[in-house]
Amino acid sequence: MKRLCVLLLLTCLVFMPMLQQSVYAGENDTDISDLRITAVSSYLNNTAVLTEDGNVWAWGDNSYGQLGAGDKLKFSYKPLRIEGFENSVSVSVGNGFILALKGNGTVWGVGSNLHGQISDTRAADKVYEPIQVPKVSSIKAISAGINYSMASRTDGSVYIWGSYINRGSSTRKYPPELVRNFSDSESVAALRYNAVAIKSAGSVWTFRGTVVKAEAIDNIPNIAAISEGIYRTFGLDSEGDVWYWSTNGQGAVKLTGVSGVKELCDAGGFKTLALDNTGRVWIWDNEELVPRRVYGIEAVSAISAGDRHLAVLKSDGTLWAWGDNNVGQLGYGANFLEPEPIVVPDFKDVKTVAASQKYTLALKKDGTVWAWGDNSYGQLGVGTKVESLIPLKIEGLDNIISISAGNTHALALKSDGTLWAWGSNGAGELGDGTYENRLSPVQVTGIDNVMSACAGDGFTIALKSNRTLWVWGNSGYTRKNDPTDINRSIPRNVKEVNNIKSISAGKDFAIAIKNDESIWGLGSNTYGQMDGIGAEDDEGVKIPKAIVGLRGIRQIAAGSNFSLALKSDGQVFAWGSNDYAQLGLESRKVSKGKYIVRGLTGVSIISAGGNHCYVIKKDGSVWAWGDNSYGQIGAVDMGIVESPMQLKALKDIKYISAGYNYTAAVKENGTLEVWGNNSYGQLGIGKKGIIKSDSPVQIKLGQ
Repeated sequence: MKRLCVLLLLTCLVFMPMLQQSVYAGENDTDISDLRITAVSSYLNNTAVLTEDGNVWAWGDNSYGQLGAGDKLKFSYKPLRIEGFENSVSVSVGNGFILALKGNGTVWGVGSNLHGQISDTRAADKVYEPIQVPKVSSIKAISAGINYSMASRTDGSVYIWGSYINRGSSTRKYPPELVRNFSDSESVAALRYNAVAIKSAGSVWTFRGTVVKAEAIDNIPNIAAISEGIYRTFGLDSEGDVWYWSTNGQGAVKLTGVSGVKELCDAGGFKTLALDNTGRVWIWDNEELVPRRVYGIEAVSAISAGDRHLAVLKSDGTLWAWGDNNVGQLGYGANFLEPEPIVVPDFKDVKTVAASQKYTLALKKDGTVWAWGDNSYGQLGVGTKVESLIPLKIEGLDNIISISAGNTHALALKSDGTLWAWGSNGAGELGDGTYENRLSPVQVTGIDNVMSACAGDGFTIALKSNRTLWVWGNSGYTRKNDPTDINRSIPRNVKEVNNIKSISAGKDFAIAIKNDESIWGLGSNTYGQMDGIGAEDDEGVKIPKAIVGLRGIRQIAAGSNFSLALKSDGQVFAWGSNDYAQLGLESRKVSKGKYIVRGLTGVSIISAGGNHCYVIKKDGSVWAWGDNSYGQIGAVDMGIVESPMQLKALKDIKYISAGYNYTAAVKENGTLEVWGNNSYGQLGIGKKGIIKSDSPVQIKLGQ
């Protein structure tokens, strides 16, 4: 989905469309808090601003390199200056790319180039450093759309390039083309469904065809600015009235309830944002068409909207934003992560810890279990669904010797060999014979003498003292394609394999070591997390099979979609997904197979998280690699750590648990250190970060 803001600043149109979640800034992060912001543009999960010195700053998603910060940064929660956009007079954010208009009339772009929306002459689908758009000059206004771009020349003619809905092929990289026999454009707008230009007299024209031709949109009033949502197009006339019509331009109707409007902005396709001439902001649903005042923000001079966030510029030059902040698109919220280890206060005598995605479990030396973080499914086991930002003791559990935290359900193993579970149970993962979520621990039925157990995403795997393997929930185990094996709520013995030594559960797969130190796997294999091969249409491993090519394995760890194995000689092997270098390979596009994680020797403990890895060596040093988008690898100025690096700040670590995007470690003195994402209070430090703001917060560049 895309949203658009048409913003007339000086002679330049700054357009901000949108469709529908940082790490650290580098050398381009300087304190410019005294600089005045002159323009703002938003799209999808990005916002960009232009400052009075001609620089462009941007934040939010960086999946396509649109922040100009290279390919190792996943997103940024604070503004980064885009080097190469100096001397700009206008900025426009598109779908994964950003355009800047310079004072000399040239256009520059950075980010996604999948459809040639930056340049047809560059083979790269992602442009990580700004380049000049070729064949385009003497430009006075720009507009970045979903997969295409537009520009208006000083003589009123129009350029269009990239791929859009009314131009034939959706995959061809169309080069910049000067629209024939068209002039007198005042502004351009790369809308969701239509590429549009507004002439000086207020007539609206759209462009269609492989060879672009201009067509006037009839039956609408003269328009000064335009915005297009999912259901309707909105136009602003010279008197400040808003009109709306269907996407084919028929039946223009005046909107009631707001007047004196000077700017329109599409807000996610389903809503529209408006700014009136008194500096007040309005919003309405595109179906209900009832304008409502946005309170809490005054004296606004420009508006902008992303998919689910809003950013407005006030007349004093300050920038304010609210809405979703899951990838830092508010430009505010460093406190949704802790990039450096911090001690969980007043929490001691910890024996081990289990980090999940949104919550954490800890086992104390006295055999009690504590939990904190998200509690949507009762996974904290405290009898309610209320979240906790500090550790809470789970009543009814004592003499516990091990714990496991699945995605939304948890396990605790007692010294008498009984297993207890709580949290989500939609697939029968609690093993109590029901499919009802449990807010407090219940005993798993039909199994005893348990040695260890692991919780995955909707399934559980357990090892009994007789070395047999048991599964329940959505484990993927199916005996002779028996449909009754799906979502079993009572433990079932996996008879095809025995003599099991240890087990580990990933997101939707499990691996096990046998006494002969061979590895066996069960479940999903889409990323090759099972056998190092896999495929998108891989149906998974329904009956355990040996993972060939590895012997002498002493320890295993299953991540989200990848696996780690520690050999008896201290070497680490990795296989499966490498999207975030979790295999320790610089090239994220790797051939299928199993790889030695280079640079590691003498390893004694391994831990696999969502997309990052930790190891502890025999000398006590801690090493990590993989995804660092939330600071889960610690205070490292990288979004992705491509090869193992030592974290010298971590000392005296006894045990470490890599969660989905955060990490927890038990020190030798029994204290607990945590770092990384804290959006749900999963760090247990008495606060959580901003993942959504319902009221405007000020954004300070260089903060």
